[in-house]
Amino acid sequence: MADRYVPVDCAFHDRLEDAVVRRRSCRILYLEEDGAEREVTTRIVDVWTRGEEEFVKLETGTVVRLDRLSRVEPDLPSSHGSGPRDGGGRG
Repeated sequence: MADRYVPVDCAFHDRLEDAVVRRRSCRILYLEEDGAEREVTTRIVDVWTRGEEEFVKLETGTVVRLDRLSRVEPDLPSSHGSGPRDGGGRG
């Protein structure tokens, strides 16, 4: 990647590491090297630093530099389910 790396906020970095530890599936919006936006739902399997740049590796095998991540959100279960956690079927 030829453009200069812009460090990310520590709290954002901590959220990424938490997603790895919890093996949580996330909706991820990021910019590809050519500037195209891409959205995927997958797990982040690793976060690391190389030189002065930081990266995530997705379960798909894709590697994304942290400053190219636009959004990372947990992939929450639908509120229309009927499992015991969402109270479905009671009411």
